[in-house]
Amino acid sequence: MSKSEKKERAETTIKEMGLQDAINTRIGGWSVKGLSGRQKRRVSICIEILMPPKLFLLDEPTVDWTVQLSYHFMSRINKNAQQDKRTVIESIHQPSRSI
Repeated sequence: MSKSEKKERAETTIKEMGLQDAINTRIGGWSVKGLSGRQKRRVSICIEILMPPKLFLLDEPTVDWTVQLSYHFMSRINKNAQQDKRTVIESIHQPSRSI
């Protein structure tokens, strides 16, 4: 994959995960304010999407998310898994039927 293709894939993934407004924000930590906890979770998932493992384990990635955000996220993970031929194992407690 060329450098421009990698950049395009990264930009697409950032947009699909709803992080485009936070693209110039530091992740942050104990002493520096940065991304919210939900945004940090999405950043870590973006990294996994961009470095595609054959097995993708997700432990409650949608906890505290709205139904709409959870549905969008699960749709993206499903699409990505099919494209990259990867297996996804995910634990979700009390998911909505629509997810």
